Amino acid sequence: VTAASQIAAAETPPWESVVQQLQEKHTAGVLDAYQFTFDSPGVKLFPELIEYAKVSFQENRPILEAVLELTTRINTEFKYDSRATNVNTEISEVFEKKHGVCQDFAHFQIGCLRALGLAARYV
Repeated sequence: VTAASQIAAAETPPWESVVQQLQEKHTAGVLDAYQFTFDSPGVKLFPELIEYAKVSFQENRPILEAVLELTTRINTEFKYDSRATNVNTEISEVFEKKHGVCQDFAHFQIGCLRALGLAARYV
Protein backbone atom coordinates (compact mmCIF):
# COMPACT_ATOMS: atom_id res chain seq x y z
CA VAL A 1 0.00 0.00 0.00
CA THR A 2 1.32 3.39 -0.98
CA ALA A 3 -0.14 6.68 0.12
CA ALA A 4 0.68 10.26 -0.69
CA SER A 5 -0.33 13.43 1.03
CA GLN A 6 0.33 17.13 0.77
CA ILE A 7 0.90 19.36 3.72
CA ALA A 8 -0.93 22.67 3.55
CA ALA A 9 1.76 24.83 5.14
CA ALA A 10 -0.23 28.00 4.50
CA GLU A 11 -3.11 26.66 6.58
CA THR A 12 -1.10 26.38 9.79
CA PRO A 13 -1.53 29.05 12.49
CA PRO A 14 0.64 32.15 12.63
CA TRP A 15 3.82 31.40 14.55
CA GLU A 16 3.12 34.17 17.09
CA SER A 17 -0.11 32.45 18.14
CA VAL A 18 1.87 29.29 18.92
CA VAL A 19 4.26 31.33 21.09
CA GLN A 20 1.26 32.91 22.80
CA GLN A 21 -0.25 29.50 23.56
CA LEU A 22 3.03 28.38 25.11
CA GLN A 23 3.04 31.45 27.33
CA GLU A 24 -0.63 31.49 28.32
CA LYS A 25 -2.08 27.98 28.30
CA HIS A 26 -1.38 25.75 31.26
CA THR A 27 -2.46 22.35 30.01
CA ALA A 28 -0.24 19.33 30.62
CA GLY A 29 0.82 19.19 26.96
CA VAL A 30 1.72 22.88 26.77
CA LEU A 31 3.61 22.74 30.05
CA ASP A 32 5.53 19.70 28.79
CA ALA A 33 6.45 21.55 25.58
CA TYR A 34 7.37 24.76 27.43
CA GLN A 35 10.55 23.20 28.80
CA PHE A 36 11.85 23.09 25.22
CA THR A 37 11.87 26.89 24.88
CA PHE A 38 15.00 27.39 27.00
CA ASP A 39 18.76 26.85 26.78
CA SER A 40 19.97 23.29 27.04
CA PRO A 41 23.46 21.76 27.10
CA GLY A 42 23.51 21.34 23.30
CA VAL A 43 21.60 24.52 22.47
CA LYS A 44 22.85 27.70 24.11
CA LEU A 45 20.90 30.71 22.86
CA PHE A 46 22.58 33.92 21.67
CA PRO A 47 21.11 37.18 20.26
CA GLU A 48 21.98 36.62 16.59
CA LEU A 49 19.66 33.60 16.50
CA ILE A 50 16.60 35.86 16.61
CA GLU A 51 17.94 38.04 13.80
CA TYR A 52 18.65 35.01 11.63
CA ALA A 53 15.27 33.40 12.33
CA LYS A 54 13.23 36.59 11.83
CA VAL A 55 14.10 36.61 8.12
CA SER A 56 11.82 33.56 7.79
CA PHE A 57 9.42 34.37 10.62
CA GLN A 58 7.74 37.54 9.44
CA GLU A 59 4.70 38.84 11.29
CA ASN A 60 1.61 36.58 11.05
CA ARG A 61 3.34 34.06 8.80
CA PRO A 62 2.01 30.51 9.07
CA ILE A 63 4.37 28.57 11.31
CA LEU A 64 5.00 25.68 8.95
CA GLU A 65 5.81 28.01 6.04
CA ALA A 66 8.32 29.81 8.24
CA VAL A 67 9.91 26.59 9.52
CA LEU A 68 10.22 25.19 6.00
CA GLU A 69 11.92 28.37 4.79
CA LEU A 70 14.28 28.39 7.79
CA THR A 71 15.21 24.77 7.08
CA THR A 72 15.87 25.58 3.42
CA ARG A 73 18.01 28.59 4.33
CA ILE A 74 20.15 26.55 6.71
CA ASN A 75 20.53 23.84 4.07
CA THR A 76 21.57 26.43 1.48
CA GLU A 77 23.73 28.75 3.58
CA PHE A 78 25.62 26.22 5.71
CA LYS A 79 28.16 23.74 4.39
CA TYR A 80 28.47 20.13 5.54
CA ASP A 81 32.02 19.56 6.79
CA SER A 82 32.74 16.60 9.05
CA ARG A 83 36.01 18.17 10.21
CA ALA A 84 34.62 21.59 11.11
CA THR A 85 33.12 20.73 14.49
CA ASN A 86 33.03 18.17 17.28
CA VAL A 87 30.41 17.15 19.84
CA ASN A 88 31.38 20.08 22.09
CA THR A 89 31.10 22.82 19.44
CA GLU A 90 28.63 25.55 20.42
CA ILE A 91 25.99 26.61 17.91
CA SER A 92 27.35 30.17 18.01
CA GLU A 93 30.55 28.82 16.42
CA VAL A 94 28.54 26.84 13.85
CA PHE A 95 26.71 30.08 12.98
CA GLU A 96 29.96 32.01 12.68
CA LYS A 97 31.68 29.42 10.45
CA LYS A 98 28.56 28.28 8.55
CA HIS A 99 30.15 24.81 8.54
CA GLY A 100 29.31 21.68 10.50
CA VAL A 101 27.47 18.38 10.45
CA CYS A 102 23.80 17.42 10.56
CA GLN A 103 23.66 17.52 14.37
CA ASP A 104 25.09 21.06 14.34
CA PHE A 105 22.48 22.22 11.84
CA ALA A 106 19.68 20.60 13.84
CA HIS A 107 20.89 22.26 17.04
CA PHE A 108 21.20 25.59 15.23
CA GLN A 109 17.62 25.39 13.95
CA ILE A 110 16.38 24.39 17.40
CA GLY A 111 18.18 27.45 18.77
CA CYS A 112 16.52 29.71 16.20
CA LEU A 113 13.08 28.39 17.09
CA ARG A 114 13.67 28.62 20.84
CA ALA A 115 15.04 32.16 20.48
CA LEU A 116 11.65 33.12 19.03
CA GLY A 117 9.84 31.54 21.98
CA LEU A 118 8.84 28.35 20.16
CA ALA A 119 9.30 24.91 21.66
CA ALA A 120 11.76 22.72 19.78
CA ARG A 121 13.86 19.70 20.65
CA TYR A 122 16.26 17.19 19.16
CA VAL A 123 14.68 13.77 18.62
